[in-house]
This record gives sequence, C-alpha cells and structure tokens, in this order.
Amino acid sequence: MNLRAGEIKAFVPAADFERSKQFYLALGFEIPWSSEELAYVRQGETSFLLQAFNHPDFSRSFQMHLLVKTRGNDWPYFR
Repeated sequence: MNLRAGEIKAFVPAADFERSKQFYLALGFEIPWSSEELAYVRQGETSFLLQAFNHPDFSRSFQMHLLVKTRGNDWPYFR
C-alpha cells in the first residue's frame, strides 16, 4: 500500500459552541465555514474542526497542542 495523506484534522469538542468560535476568532483564527454543529477553523495552513459536542468524559481528556512561530507583543494576552 502506498498511502500519501493530504491532511488530518481533529474534531475539537466545544461545550459552548458560539463562545468557542469567538475564542478562536479572538486568537486570530478564521472560520470560513460553519453550521449549527460544526465549524472549520483555520489560521494559515493549520486547521481543525470545532464541533458542538459536550460529552464530559471525552471533553475532559481531549488535548490539543498549538505551536506558534512567533509570539510578538501578544504574549501577556495569553497568560
């Protein structure tokens, strides 16, 4: 088998879907597409799918790692 993946996306849970979308927008992400249950969130070539999903066991154990190339003068904002 010769598998060549183009991309892989995580489905990120959001207990409060609208508030979560606003959070990622405030961080500089854009949301080019959204429905009532799913949003395509991206910044440059980095993206994920935010979903209106609140299963406590899954949400508590979900982790996502975001690596930024520069932090600029915005670093105090994240503390």
